[in-house]
Amino acid sequence: MGTMQFDGAIMENGGAPFGIVHVTPPIPGNVRKMDFVVSLAGRRLGNIPIVLATRDQADGSLAFFGREDHLRYLSGIPVSDISWKKYTVVE
Repeated sequence: MGTMQFDGAIMENGGAPFGIVHVTPPIPGNVRKMDFVVSLAGRRLGNIPIVLATRDQADGSLAFFGREDHLRYLSGIPVSDISWKKYTVVE
């Protein structure tokens, strides 16, 4: 049995919670890995939608991958408003 640590946050969009999980750049391009991370993070954050976040290597900005409504919400807030925490999941 192993553990996975990730930086994440729980946000609310219109009163509905969703999670954000920070991942490294190769993951958003790999659907299988994305599904794996979303599944593990979902166990820790609860049964809520998950948005993946990765840092753009060119300019350092965050790029988000997930449901369109949550992406629109995140595009309208400063990244500094996201309260990141470190989470651990036991596999």
